Amino acid sequence: MRLLFFLIFISSISWSQDIFDVCRSGNLERLKELHAINPDTVNSVNENGFSPLIIATYRNQLKVVDFLLKNNAKVNFDSPEGTALLGACYKGNFDIVELLIENKANVNVLGGNNITPLIFAVQSKNKKLVKLLVQNGADQTIKDSAGRTAKEYALLLELKDIAELLK
Repeated sequence: MRLLFFLIFISSISWSQDIFDVCRSGNLERLKELHAINPDTVNSVNENGFSPLIIATYRNQLKVVDFLLKNNAKVNFDSPEGTALLGACYKGNFDIVELLIENKANVNVLGGNNITPLIFAVQSKNKKLVKLLVQNGADQTIKDSAGRTAKEYALLLELKDIAELLK
């Protein structure tokens, strides 16, 4: 009997940890299996404070991000490294950013050092991403801890075409 409880306990740990590996690798079929067993797994948090959505975002797993959002993943969950939107902007992934915004991601969320998704988009030199954020209400007046706005970073990086998009 003890062996049975031990196996069930080990199995449950394995299932809960597995979601993070699945989101990292982009294994959508396995994600669907895990979700069928436990729908709440989409909002689990690993030992580092990351949600499956944040991990999928950092790994550029668009289909996984889409599935998680369609299954009630918390789009604005804030990890020690910020939200999924901050991660997608840091990575410069337009498609994921667009999907997150469509699902009500906060475009003015502040990450470490007061950095915003817009500042990350400028730093990644992604004009299309900057335009998307501005069109969706990104506050261009927010300064990071260095005292710079997104436009000031565009000018500093000599990104004239991006600077022209900003106030």
